[in-house]
Amino acid sequence: MKLETVMKFGSPIWRAYTPLPRGAFEWAMDYKEDNDNKQRSNRGGYQSVAQSFDYLPFPFINNIRESFPFMKNVRMANWWLNVNEKGDFNFRHTHPKCDLSGIWYITDNNNTLVFEDPMQHTRSNLYMAFPELDIGEGVYVNAKAGEILIFPSDLPHYVEPHPLDTQRVSVSFNMHLID
Repeated sequence: MKLETVMKFGSPIWRAYTPLPRGAFEWAMDYKEDNDNKQRSNRGGYQSVAQSFDYLPFPFINNIRESFPFMKNVRMANWWLNVNEKGDFNFRHTHPKCDLSGIWYITDNNNTLVFEDPMQHTRSNLYMAFPELDIGEGVYVNAKAGEILIFPSDLPHYVEPHPLDTQRVSVSFNMHLID
C-alpha cells in the first residue's frame, strides 16, 4: 500500500494505492440488483441511496482505516454505490454538511474524475494576468481499481461521461472530523 498527499488549489487530496479486495466487484453488482437507485449528482447510471457504514463490507472499512493515518480523527458518515455505463456522468458538485469525502474505485475510472479550483471565480483576473497560474478546466485524476481518494468535501468536482462499454464502479463516502 502506498499513500500520497498532493496539494491542489490549496486543498489536500490524499490517494492510497491499495489492492482491490477479492469479491468487491461481485458485491457491488449484487448490491445494485438488491437496492433502489437514487438520482443525485448522476445523470444516467446507478447511484444507491446513502447508507451508514454498518452495511459496507468489512475489507473496505479496513482498507480505509489502514491506508490513512488520520482516520482516528474522523467519524464515518455515509456511503453510496455508483455504477456508470458508457455515457453516464456526474454534474459538478460538493458534499455539504461533512468535512471530508472519498471515493473507493472498484474499477478503473479512466481519467474521468475532475477537481476544480474553488477560487477560480474570485481569482479570474489574477489568472488572466498570470496565465501560468491557471489550471484551466481542472485537475484530472486517473484512478485504478482499489485506489481510495479522500479530499475536502467543499472541493468542487465532477465525473466526465464514461467512455467505455464496460462499467465504471465506485463507492463514494463522507466523513466528519472529530476532536
